[in-house]
Amino acid sequence: MKKFFKGLGIFLGITSIINGIIGVFFALKAKSLSDEHDIAITFDEKTLDMAEQEPHVDLGVMFAGVTIDYRGCEVLDEPYELFLYNRFSGVEIVVPEGWYVESKGRLAFAGIENYTATYEDQKANVILRFDTALSGVSVKNEVYHVEEMEE
Repeated sequence: MKKFFKGLGIFLGITSIINGIIGVFFALKAKSLSDEHDIAITFDEKTLDMAEQEPHVDLGVMFAGVTIDYRGCEVLDEPYELFLYNRFSGVEIVVPEGWYVESKGRLAFAGIENYTATYEDQKANVILRFDTALSGVSVKNEVYHVEEMEE
């Protein structure tokens, strides 16, 4: 029985050290987001009004919930571009009714729902490039967004 508890103690000690190392790694990565991206959002819940931003944005999100709102933006000759680096977060992108968001990127244990695909026969209003892991991205026209808010 002594060997069991000694082995259990060693196992728990090693797993605690590994968890600590992983925690420090992700904390340092979250801290470095502001150096690597135009806008960095960590450990927060935030709404980002894209009418106040440049047409080309590089956004880093980690351990956060973010709503990216294009409803105040006007249609441009060239599409808006958004590069989204997303880890351990939920991101919702809301665009005006009738807009199409072209989305391409890399998913790792993550998901993306693009409800603007019904408009894909037209030119994209927003081009979304993403690198997403352990997160979710939802792209919606304002109609879907308003219906969810009413429920």
